[in-house]
Amino acid sequence: MLLLAAGGMILDGVAVLTQLGRSDLSRLLAIALLLTVPLPAGLWVLSRRAMAQVSAIAEREAQRQEATRLLLIALARRLQASAQHIQREAEKLTERLPAGDGTARPIGEDIQRAATQQARHAQSVMVLAGARPTRPGRDDQSLIQVVHSAAARISHHTRVQVIGDDTITVIAPVAEALTHLVAELLDNAVQCSPPTAPVRARVMAVHRGAVLEIDDAGVGLPRTDLARWRRIASGEDTPDLLELGHPPRLGLAVVGHYARRHQLKVSLRESPYGGLTALVFIPLAALVTTVQQSAPPSGTGSAPDTNATPLPQRRRARSEDGPGADTQST
Repeated sequence: MLLLAAGGMILDGVAVLTQLGRSDLSRLLAIALLLTVPLPAGLWVLSRRAMAQVSAIAEREAQRQEATRLLLIALARRLQASAQHIQREAEKLTERLPAGDGTARPIGEDIQRAATQQARHAQSVMVLAGARPTRPGRDDQSLIQVVHSAAARISHHTRVQVIGDDTITVIAPVAEALTHLVAELLDNAVQCSPPTAPVRARVMAVHRGAVLEIDDAGVGLPRTDLARWRRIASGEDTPDLLELGHPPRLGLAVVGHYARRHQLKVSLRESPYGGLTALVFIPLAALVTTVQQSAPPSGTGSAPDTNATPLPQRRRARSEDGPGADTQST
């Protein structure tokens, strides 16, 4: 009876271990459970063989996942390169058209915008698949320009209204990542609000950095969904691609990735006007100019500390350890 019971527990443990093979923690827990079972000496051979089989299965699964990840990155890079080529060719074609051409020129501009959006989607896949970073841009950009560049990467960009302090400048190593982050937030705001409603983006200086406030007039989210997406956008949670729905909603997961990598603080809250308000705090280490104190963000709820004097003049940061040390593939 003892042998049968012990053998049954081994088989049960192996079944659990095989089923949960994707999680290292689950495998360790299952092994720990098996090790607590007092086994006769003869059954240790069976146990060790079973564990070897399960380890082999887990290793093959890990290899399969890595191969899938690399395939996603390779396909996304090809799609991005193709989209960027289409964008450049459409731009050349548009530039050769007469300025007053009211037929062909708008079509060329629409093609450019569509290609830009496809390149952004490909970039999102690469970011979430863990693509290695490439060399960042060389030029600093004003935060206002970052928002305008981000708006150019989404559909219905004309609905985005940008106001605020135009003296705030973002260092080059952070500018591209921040542009992508803001584009995802603007796209989310545009998609979740009425087709004629404006999406307002406001730039202001605050204590120890700057803040971008994005406000839409959308339908908002249920409290439970808002809590989950707030954790994802802030970088607190790192969901698996399979957990982002079908089709996957990559935008806020990309936002959370950049927030973690560049020490940005992103928060979502209910807007007093309906819909959602997104706040992005950019730390002083990612800025390179003197900015003046602006009024605090509108609306209710907590916001970044705005009790501040003007930010001091500082040199451009090029450290490998601070914000912007790594930016994602472009």
